Formats: sequence, structure tokens, C-alpha cells
Amino acid sequence: MRLIDPSDSPQDLAAAFLSSVLLVYSAASAIAILRVRRLCRRRLHDLVNPLWLVRLLLPLFASIWSIAELLRLPILRRRLPRPLQRHPDLLCDAHLIASQALAEPAFLTVLLFLIRASIRPKPASSIAAFGAAFAAALLSALPFLVLHAFYLSISTWDWRQLRFLSNLFGITSGDIHSASSPAKKSSRCSHPLFGTVLLAALAAVYIPVFVSASWGVVSLVINRRLRARLYVLCATVVGSLSVQVATLAISTLWSTQDPVFQWLSLAAVAAVMTMATSGQVILVVRPIIDALALGDVAAAPLGERRSTCMVRVQDVEQQPPSSAVRGSTRAR
Repeated sequence: MRLIDPSDSPQDLAAAFLSSVLLVYSAASAIAILRVRRLCRRRLHDLVNPLWLVRLLLPLFASIWSIAELLRLPILRRRLPRPLQRHPDLLCDAHLIASQALAEPAFLTVLLFLIRASIRPKPASSIAAFGAAFAAALLSALPFLVLHAFYLSISTWDWRQLRFLSNLFGITSGDIHSASSPAKKSSRCSHPLFGTVLLAALAAVYIPVFVSASWGVVSLVINRRLRARLYVLCATVVGSLSVQVATLAISTLWSTQDPVFQWLSLAAVAAVMTMATSGQVILVVRPIIDALALGDVAAAPLGERRSTCMVRVQDVEQQPPSSAVRGSTRAR
């Protein structure tokens, strides 16, 4: 079987590439955190514990979203076992539940948890912090899971043929195929307006809360680099959510086979990937690198500032150790 089929559109290939890159990057981020934890246990415990375990939730939910997005694309569904190929509607349902109902709300909740935790007293242990963050993520996703499950159940009722409900749930006669129809095997998953409305409601509530929390942290941060990262993270989250909601809403005006729909879907994928990647870079990778570097800079003499964990510290050597540690502590 060829890796690329002639029927695969460029938009699907690009979306599969972006999702795969995010999946690989998320796995690499999680492995890097665990490796640093093992090699530099004492230093990581003193500087970034107990939030290091909470940071692992960001790669976890980003990976779930990436896998769900791959399930949406025909490029992957054609390479699945035949029993699954006969029921692509189940894969579309799994994509909707895993991405919009679970992974994305949970990822955004963990982002907000880390931002707020950076200016609050640290929990007693990493297990307590992880439990609180994981519980908050699941609780935030629970309403979306229930509503999407309700949507998937009523979308097969007879009264779905009513015009208003068909538009609301994104169901058209062209989207319904028999189990043996070849068109069903190559059809693309649609973006129901119902799910887009829920995502828009999430963005409307989340964006003001996230901006307010980010502004509270920025007001306490002394280090200009940390402030710049928070500005970038805030702008990325707001922009990505806005682009995703707009593109998914507009895509409901076209059929799944239309190139416009495919370009809009690709734009939504790129927006989520940008948000997930930025969140992991700013709240997972950089805090650990900075903590390790600043710890060595503060502890070592002026002429012998090197990191025992192989972290470059050129960016922080120009700052007095006391102010650098104070700025980093306030940022976290």
C-alpha cells in the first residue's frame, strides 16, 4: 500500500503532517521532563517541584488531540483494519468526543491552572498538585462530554430530518451513506455546528478568565523575558481560539468534499497546533530550563557559573543572582 494515495488532498496531507508533528513534539516534551527529573532530581525538586508533574498533562492532552485529529482524516482511515473502515462514522464520533469534548477543554484548563499556580503558594506535594490539576481538567471537560454524547444520541432520531435540527447538528442527506457505500469510506468528518457553538461558548468564557490570570502574573514578574513569554502565550491562546471557532463556524456552509471546507479545516488544525505548541514551549520546556540554569547561576561563584545538567546559562549571566531568582520565583 502506497503511503500517499492520489485521492488524498493537499489539505489532508498538511493536516496529517501538522498533527503528527504535534504528536511527536508532545511525546518528546514528556520524555524530556522525565529524563531531567531522573538526572537532576534534587535540583528539579528544589526549583520547579511540585508543578513538574502537572506540566506533563499538557503533552498528554495535546497527544490525545493529535491522535483524534488523525482519526478524522481519510488518509489514515483508509489504512485502518477493514472492520473499522466499514464504520467511519464511529471514527468521526470518536474524533469529536476526544478532541472538542475532552482534549481541548482539558488542555486549556491545565494552562490556566499553571498560570494561576505560579502566583499561589505551592502545594505540599507533586501528587496533590497533579490530582488537583487532573480533577479540574476532567471537571471542565465533563459538561462537553455529556452534551456531545447527547448530541450523538439524538442525531440518529427520526426527527433529525427537520430543517432546523439538521442545520444545528450538521446533518445533511449527502452525509448519510450505507455501510457498504464506497463514498462512506472516503468521506470526511464534518464539523457540526452544535460542537462549534459549544466551542465558541468555551472560548467566550475562557478567554477573559485566562487574560485576567495572565495579567495578574505579568504584574508581579520582574524578568522581562518571562513577561514577554506570558504576552506571547496570552496572544497565542486568544488568537488561536478565535481562529479555530471562526473557521469551524464558516466551514459549516460548505460540504465536506469542497476545497473551501478542507482549507478551513486545515486552518483550524494549524490554530490548535500553534496554541498547543506554544503552551508546551512556554509552560513546559522553558520553565525547567530556566529553573535549572538560574539555580546554578545563583549557587556558583561569578566566574564558575555552569550548569551541572548541561543547560546553557548565557541568557541569565548578565542578571544579579538575587534578582534573577526573585523574578523567576514570582513568575512561577
